[in-house]
Amino acid sequence: ISGPPTSTYSFGATWHLIDYKMKSRASLINAMNFGWQDLTKYNVLILPNGRGMKKALGDNGINKLREWIDDGGTLISYSNSAAFLSDSSVSISSVRLRRQVLDNLDSYDNDLFILKEAENFSIDSVALWEGGDIYTSSESKEVTEKNSKKIKELDQLGRKFRPQGAILKVNMDKEHWLTVGCGDFVPVLYNTGNVLMAKKPINVAGRLADENNLRLGGLLWPEAKSRIAESAWVTQEYRGKGQIILFATEPHFRGYFKASERVLLNAIYLGPGMGTRHSVEW
Repeated sequence: ISGPPTSTYSFGATWHLIDYKMKSRASLINAMNFGWQDLTKYNVLILPNGRGMKKALGDNGINKLREWIDDGGTLISYSNSAAFLSDSSVSISSVRLRRQVLDNLDSYDNDLFILKEAENFSIDSVALWEGGDIYTSSESKEVTEKNSKKIKELDQLGRKFRPQGAILKVNMDKEHWLTVGCGDFVPVLYNTGNVLMAKKPINVAGRLADENNLRLGGLLWPEAKSRIAESAWVTQEYRGKGQIILFATEPHFRGYFKASERVLLNAIYLGPGMGTRHSVEW
């Protein structure tokens, strides 16, 4: 998707990646004309970073996008455009912006806790034979009563201290196809106040590290660190016959973040076969 309100930097880096580096054919669809475009000829749509996407697409364009995904399309989006798709008033994606689920953070924390427990547990072999509790947790879950007003105040403060270009660590789920060719983690440029929250059945293929291991370089205020830590960086979810892949930030910012760029390439080229069954004539 090109033209206002997409960022020329974001669109240009994406087009250069597909057209020049990968030598692949790509069609450019102007966002202002999106409502009357025939989308049946496409199996992948990329919505680059941009502000004001809701107004540009309009209700007709948003409904068209929903129908195209439900019919088997793969929608890829990042940064502010991913925030647009995650907005509860749009409801294209089930991923949510942190500031819109502050009253429901416990459910996301519980989901993350279960995932951690599944990856880090041990079995008490003695208890196994004696009929006791065989599972021993590596960490204990703290249940505290949270003040809703205080949570909102801290979230607003964290947004004021949002990073302007810190390099952060994202831990990859090596069992998900989006991470093929990636290592245990990738460095990403984080320069947004948007924080994505996701829980099952959404797949989080890349999650930002915990507070102690999050920052790799650049300025990251403590207020922002606690807000961003362990949030979703790249998600994959099914919708109808299609799928939605969201990146919290631009995975190939200005074309020089090669490690995270690999995740975007996986989304573009593996997505139609791994996540959907929608095909178009070449």
